[in-house]
Amino acid sequence: MRLIRIKFLCGMILLMGSQGVFAEIDPYYLSSPSCVIDRGNPARTGEYVAEPLIKNHEVKWAVDVPGRASLICYNNSIIANGPTVIDINTGKISWQVYNQFFGSGNLLYKEKLYATSDQIDGTSVVEYDPATGKKVMQISNEHNKHGGFSPLAYNDILYFNVSNSIVAYDLKNKKLCGVL
Repeated sequence: MRLIRIKFLCGMILLMGSQGVFAEIDPYYLSSPSCVIDRGNPARTGEYVAEPLIKNHEVKWAVDVPGRASLICYNNSIIANGPTVIDINTGKISWQVYNQFFGSGNLLYKEKLYATSDQIDGTSVVEYDPATGKKVMQISNEHNKHGGFSPLAYNDILYFNVSNSIVAYDLKNKKLCGVL
């Protein structure tokens, strides 16, 4: 049965390819309505013409930042990876800590910014003051060999992963709780 499905799928791909489905986007679709629905108007007597989906928007500003991570909004700023803090109105960088070893995520928790790190010296997470960029502390452990996904915090416990482990760090008492 599986072989029949695969043959059918391959045949459909070849058929669609020969009909130009995988060709360039037809210019008609870039300038025409996104869809026309027969009898789609409120009275069900004519055509409903939807607006095109593709629109050109003016870009307010753009800035290059190192790495990749989810963005965080904070006090009229955007926090990107690096970490990099960008003014939301102007696009100017307020402060930036460039480190090639920063991981893939930041966390804003109780007015502190936690950035994951992937350094060989064992540094796992660095805590910053998000307003100034001043380093408050860094969390190191012997388990760090690689990793650094977005950390998570709950009840003053910071959770982060390194080297196939999940580490729990007590932010109040500034000590390692455990490693899973």
